[in-house]
Amino acid sequence: MIYLKKTSLLLALLTVFSTTFAFAQNGSLSGTVIDKDDELPLIGVNVIVRGTSFGTATNLDGEYTINNIRPGEYSIEYRYVGYQTMLFTGIEIKAGETTELDVEMNMQAISSDEEITVVGEAPIFDVEQSSTSTRVSREEIDAAPVQKVEDIVGQTAGVFKDPTGLYIRGGRANETGYVVDGVSAQDPLA
Repeated sequence: MIYLKKTSLLLALLTVFSTTFAFAQNGSLSGTVIDKDDELPLIGVNVIVRGTSFGTATNLDGEYTINNIRPGEYSIEYRYVGYQTMLFTGIEIKAGETTELDVEMNMQAISSDEEITVVGEAPIFDVEQSSTSTRVSREEIDAAPVQKVEDIVGQTAGVFKDPTGLYIRGGRANETGYVVDGVSAQDPLA
C-alpha cells in the first residue's frame, strides 16, 4: 500500500513538472494599448501575431496577454476601428520570458469615400426577405460628431445604444449583430 502511494505521488509530481517544463519552452507577449492623443486605454483592440493562429483583444484597461508563443521573431499587428493599423516587425519572443510591447495608436478619420450599411434581420414579417438594412452616406458620416462605428450605428432608426451594447429592432444586445465592410462588428472582444 505504501509503495502504491509513493508511486502515485511520484507520478503526480513528474506530471506537474513535465507540464511546467513544456510551457517554459514557449514565451508570452503582453502590453497596453492607449490612444496617443489623450493617453486613455483602448478597449477591444485586436492584437494579432502574424503567421500564427495567435491573437487576442485588449481588456477594459487596454491590456493584453498572449501566452504559449514559440520562441522566434514575429510581426505583431494592432487593429482598431477608427484608428490607424500598427505593425511592429522583428519582435523577439524568448522561451520562458514575457516580451512587453506597449503601443500608442493614432486616431484615423473614416474616409469620406466609405459608406456604412447597417443590416438587421426581421424573419417575422416576410419569410422570403429575412433582413432589413440602413445605408449611411459619407456626407452623414462627415456631419456626425462620432468617433466609433458603434456611435454611427446607434444613430440609425430602430437602434438603441447603451453601455451594454446595441439593441437593434428590439432585440437584446447579444441577440443582434451588425456588419461593417463584410466583417462582424457586434463584439470587439470576441
